Amino acid sequence: MTQKTKKYFFIILTTAIASQISVGIYQTAFKISGGVIAFFLLLYLFDNINIISLGFQVGITVFILRFLVFYFNNGHFLNSFINCIPSCLFYIIYAFIFYFFLKKDLLKDKLKGFSLIFIADTISNLSEISFRYFLNLIDLEWSIIFIVFLAAFLRTIVIWLVLLAVKYYKILLIRKEELNRYRNLVILSSELMTELYWMEKNKKDMENAMSAAYNLHEDIKNKNNKDKWEVSSLNIAKEVHEIKKEYNLVLDELKKITDHNINNKSIHFSELIDILKFRYKNKLKDKNISLIFNCNYNKDFIVKQDYYLMSIFRNLINNGIEALEKEKKSKIKFSCFQKDNNYIFKITDNGTGIKKENIDLIFSAGFSTKIDYDTGNINRGLGLSIAKEIITEIYKGNITVNTEYTKGTSFKIELPKKRLEGN
Repeated sequence: MTQKTKKYFFIILTTAIASQISVGIYQTAFKISGGVIAFFLLLYLFDNINIISLGFQVGITVFILRFLVFYFNNGHFLNSFINCIPSCLFYIIYAFIFYFFLKKDLLKDKLKGFSLIFIADTISNLSEISFRYFLNLIDLEWSIIFIVFLAAFLRTIVIWLVLLAVKYYKILLIRKEELNRYRNLVILSSELMTELYWMEKNKKDMENAMSAAYNLHEDIKNKNNKDKWEVSSLNIAKEVHEIKKEYNLVLDELKKITDHNINNKSIHFSELIDILKFRYKNKLKDKNISLIFNCNYNKDFIVKQDYYLMSIFRNLINNGIEALEKEKKSKIKFSCFQKDNNYIFKITDNGTGIKKENIDLIFSAGFSTKIDYDTGNINRGLGLSIAKEIITEIYKGNITVNTEYTKGTSFKIELPKKRLEGN
């Protein structure tokens, strides 16, 4: 049984059982049940379900269950069938109303959300009552209509309270998670600062070793201090060995720190996008560059190895920014969507583009066309190389580029869903 089938079975069974908890009206065949509360909440909280299909399935299941109970108590097949068939109509109509009007965040506009839930309940109940009246099962009285409105109002209050409870529970979880992340960030920062100290120390040792090597080179070239060449070369080798040892210790410790602080964490894709937005909102604040995000996917999900995905996006966006810095009305568009079993990401800029002769070289490590002629600094040319390496090796995906010189560049990334989504 697949996860989707289990989800459908749970919704149908739970609603059918809840529908048996009911209150009759004036000894008629019409009853006010709690099934609608369960049905609404399950439809609202579960993702990726066929609401219309579920409405029919729930309606039929509720009918069968009520028919069996009614027939067991009365022993009349046709009478039981006629009395129970209208209950099927309620859930079918409710599913249609939910699909067109309630499949949204009802808590954004609280008055409108409350009213829509109340109206959906009322219309579904009145439809069932009308069907019962047509079958001569009940007599329409104002008292019945009043009770229907009252029941709809009371059930709407119960649903609304549950929605509010779920919302504030999620807020508490988010705040707790944010606090834990902040604590972990403080711990991570303190641990990294220790390793940064050793890296600074190694930097000085490397400079000393380079200076000693240069002095030895000068002595050899000028044939000075021949009696010290052996000792000097041995000392340089010892210094390099110590630097290498310290470097390996720092590297091992950094791996432990990152493994401990990253592997135990989980982050949703929407959170990752929010982090990107926050990062570049500050970074681009003083530049004439717009970064536009447009993501459309079926549901939010936990990202496997999110730090790799963040590295891909960061390198490609930074690459776009570097191509835009001297452009006017510059913009970068970040779009994402789901297609079959892949997630598609596109990062497009309206910058300088790439020359044809350079397209085959842009993913090569060390290749760069970005030189600051004022300072002589050159970009390391590692961003696109690293991005492609992660895409193809870690996620088993693919990256392609579409560019036109002087007009802009677009990178398209395809990552398999099973490689990107976590549990």
